[in-house]
Amino acid sequence: MSETPYLRLVQAASQIVVDDNYHDLIDRRDMAALRHLVDQNREALALARTHLGPSCQIKLVYEADFFAKSCPNMQHLRNLSRAFTAEGHLAGYEQRWNDVASIGLDLLELASATGRGGLLCDHMVGWAISSCGIDLLRRWRTQYDEATLSHLLVRIPEIEAGRDDWDAVLERDQAWEKIVEYPEDAVDGSSFELSEEDKHDMSEEEIAAYYEVIDQMLNMPDEERTDMNRDLENRAVASLRLMTLDTAIRVFQAMTGRYPQQLAELVPGVLAELPSDPFTGNDFIYRPQWKGIFHRSIESFLLYSPGPSQQDHGGSFGPYPLVAAGQADLCLDEADYWSED
Repeated sequence: MSETPYLRLVQAASQIVVDDNYHDLIDRRDMAALRHLVDQNREALALARTHLGPSCQIKLVYEADFFAKSCPNMQHLRNLSRAFTAEGHLAGYEQRWNDVASIGLDLLELASATGRGGLLCDHMVGWAISSCGIDLLRRWRTQYDEATLSHLLVRIPEIEAGRDDWDAVLERDQAWEKIVEYPEDAVDGSSFELSEEDKHDMSEEEIAAYYEVIDQMLNMPDEERTDMNRDLENRAVASLRLMTLDTAIRVFQAMTGRYPQQLAELVPGVLAELPSDPFTGNDFIYRPQWKGIFHRSIESFLLYSPGPSQQDHGGSFGPYPLVAAGQADLCLDEADYWSED
């Protein structure tokens, strides 16, 4: 298994040893256990990093058993993302902010590599890995120095540019199914069962909402499922662009000593152009939070997308099921709202 950078990446990932309880170690801030996990996988992590990059992509084989054969690769890459995530949180707990940013970028690179050149299922695994990278980057974003922020401002758009175009993914997936005459078997709902790890971070209402969404998804027409997948792709892209914009705002603040009054102030001094919201095609929503009744200075800001509904809720945030249902706005700190009762 050494023919391509992708297969070499999978080979490195297959050496990763990580238990399902890794998330509990993160939640408990069990630094000793996290260090052991990282030390145990240090060589495999270092090897995997050497294979990340734009040349790492799946070599699609037009045979019906390709999907079944590639499933173990997805599991190996998922374990690699878990090890990166554990390593990144350990760096955060140890206040190694530059390492946090670097590992977050590794996760974003891994997300691109996971889906690049492959089928829709590969791309979907990439969504999950990308969310881990964004979650890591955003958690400690107030701690990054100007040099780290400037590096992120270059690398995140580069990584986004290296992702497969969504329409190309769909076209490739449909062409593969047609060529190999892949059977359209009924979807097994048990494959969407939440793990105990997931349930730990969700309220009973959120768990019920999740299963309601899954039930609707399994019974929805193909056209609606395509629209839902496009929304999930837009969510991944929006998160990358929100991270880019949030970083740009902090670079602007470091340069000028103040937050911008509007996003247009970021161009051209910080950004060549403003990234657009994939849900609306317009600018993301930016709301300065003014200090005092006379609005003489900005002490913080809200930055978000209205999500699939394209209806601005004024900065009322929540977990993605609420965003998808048109009841909340999408922000970088989306993950924080999953754990609220």
